[in-house]
Amino acid sequence: MQVLALVEHVDRELDLVCLLKVLLKQRRGIELKIANVYADAPLTLAGPPPRVVLTPFFYAVEDVVIRDYVEAWPQTRFVNLAWEQVFYPSHEQIKAPRDKFTRKKVTHLAWSRTFADYLGAHGVAPDRVRLVGHALYRLYRDPYRGYFRPRAELARDFGLDPGKRWVFVPENYRWAFFTDSKLRKLVRRGPQEAELFAMRDYCRRSLAALMTWCDALARRGDVEVILRPRPATSTAELEAFSTEVFGASAPAFRMIKGGSARDWTIASDVVASSYSTVLIEGAVAGKALVRVAPEPTPEGLRYPWCDLVRAAEDEAAFLAACMGGAGRDSGAALRDWAEQSFFSAGDPVDRLVEAIADEVEAASAGPPPFRAATAAQPMPLWLKLIAPRLTPRARRVLFEKSVPGFFFNAETHEKDLFGPSEVADRVRRWTARPTA
Repeated sequence: MQVLALVEHVDRELDLVCLLKVLLKQRRGIELKIANVYADAPLTLAGPPPRVVLTPFFYAVEDVVIRDYVEAWPQTRFVNLAWEQVFYPSHEQIKAPRDKFTRKKVTHLAWSRTFADYLGAHGVAPDRVRLVGHALYRLYRDPYRGYFRPRAELARDFGLDPGKRWVFVPENYRWAFFTDSKLRKLVRRGPQEAELFAMRDYCRRSLAALMTWCDALARRGDVEVILRPRPATSTAELEAFSTEVFGASAPAFRMIKGGSARDWTIASDVVASSYSTVLIEGAVAGKALVRVAPEPTPEGLRYPWCDLVRAAEDEAAFLAACMGGAGRDSGAALRDWAEQSFFSAGDPVDRLVEAIADEVEAASAGPPPFRAATAAQPMPLWLKLIAPRLTPRARRVLFEKSVPGFFFNAETHEKDLFGPSEVADRVRRWTARPTA
């Protein structure tokens, strides 16, 4: 195997990773295999070692499952695709590289000079950072944009009226759902406990206000309001929170986790959110933007670029902006900032393909990869024989019961199990489209 791409969140990553599979084969003759970083680990670790592994994150070897891959494949090169690179202040310390291996042995692919400098400030060697630009944002433009699901298809699948105004609201109040124990665990990485608990309280108050505003907007009757949980927030969690806000009464907006953020952003007329980076995606896609701010954002959660989008601070302002007050020029300043930050190094998709191909070439010049005799997450023989033929969900159940060290959080990854058919479908769709 030449390259293995490990996927954490399907909606965030799988479309682009499948495009990379197509382009690497077409342009460089490189084979890329795709697997879930958690759910497929026992199968992947039992298979042939790859020359290069593309990881969704790499903060430290000690992180869940990352250690298993590093120890299993001592000669393999690790490349961090780093799907999270736009940090608010409270994340800057939590997400920093934490050990020597991460700083000296892993290649980190940076979307921006800002992130490259951030890595350098935290000890990552200069030759371990490569500036490629933001390939995910590049997908909002031709020739890639037409790959995503059209508005008519989303309307049919989710029972929406394609003739109404669509307001897409990507929820981004992740701290609202953190338990006390989770917050105290994060304190060990640097932030102050009082700051984290204050952020959770802010997120809960703001999410309640946002839901109330969305309900009022949807009750107009001439607009479809689509509230989408963030990838790591389960639908059940958001529905339970909605019950706290509305009681037994169902809100008028639609709560939909199906489809990807890119599908909804491209199909909608307006993107409205708090400090979600989907606002940046909306700007790149040329959509009207509304920044939701029922109260001032705490410094620990505030991005500098938030000031580039006008805030709706009360329900009346939110409704007015969503119904036409926020024109397409509402995202112009943020779009200009995104252009300068993420597209200055050339075409990000082309540069990403080149960076991966260079890593394969460097790996091919060294010793062949091998699998350590004591690789983690060993499967019993009976499970080895049947696991490849099982569905991802059936396999996960058996792995949880029979594989020591197996980890998969079904709540935070409720949409992230996938199999060969999902990969094949995306590869087929990319192959059928012009990609150059």
